[in-house]
Amino acid sequence: MDYKAAENILSSAIYGLPYDVMFGSGREADFNQMKDRKYPLVWLDPMTRNASNPDGFDNTESYDVSMVFLVKGDKTDTAGIQTTHVDFAHQIAKDFIAKLDESEAMEFNTKPQIRPLHRTTFGTDHTSGCILTFTMVVFDTYTC
Repeated sequence: MDYKAAENILSSAIYGLPYDVMFGSGREADFNQMKDRKYPLVWLDPMTRNASNPDGFDNTESYDVSMVFLVKGDKTDTAGIQTTHVDFAHQIAKDFIAKLDESEAMEFNTKPQIRPLHRTTFGTDHTSGCILTFTMVVFDTYTC
């Protein structure tokens, strides 16, 4: 499965959630150049593709995934408000994991890990949220 198809699995799961979430992907520089960001926002960092086993027939590939779930705040947010933003982003990430786990096109190779992210500045935006990392195995669905 190619890179874009793997990314589409992730974006489809995001857009299948009951949240009005913006999804984007690329390098941090791409994020900083993005106009009209809308929050909450989920940003997919470039994935690392791990090649299939060359010694046998294997129609799978794995990708190391890192995603940032961000909620916009203000530079004067108190610790309590930041925690509320982190909790909301964490809930979106948990719901995303559950949605992704329903997919027949992939499975988790490593257990997803969610780490909090307090008061981070991306571009000119002050955000809090969480970072989700995991490795997923994706399956080619072609038939011979």
